[in-house]
Amino acid sequence: MAISVLAISLTVILQLFSGGLKSSRLSDVYTLGTFHATEKMEEVLLSEALQATLEEGDFEDGYRWRTEIIQMEQTEEAAASQPLNLFQVTVTVLWGRDTDDNGRQIQLTTLKACRRETDT
Repeated sequence: MAISVLAISLTVILQLFSGGLKSSRLSDVYTLGTFHATEKMEEVLLSEALQATLEEGDFEDGYRWRTEIIQMEQTEEAAASQPLNLFQVTVTVLWGRDTDDNGRQIQLTTLKACRRETDT
């Protein structure tokens, strides 16, 4: 009887340990994805002037990135009174399988105001 209880207890303990290791690995993968997304977002936001674009690339560790910059629409009244253009910047970092549907991803989105270039 004691051996049966010991065997069941050890099995449960080993399964818990295995689950903890798997969770730790998954956490590391998401942390690195978040780091890459933050790094790419900061790179885009450091640009003085933005324009509407869609760019893709990859980091050399199996993670891929995509940046999409969209110029936000303004009313004529707002455009006349403000010397700024507003852009929506979205950075997506993907990893895992080749298709976006089956892989994992982190997405960051923010807005950036840039001084409007005036025609002189």
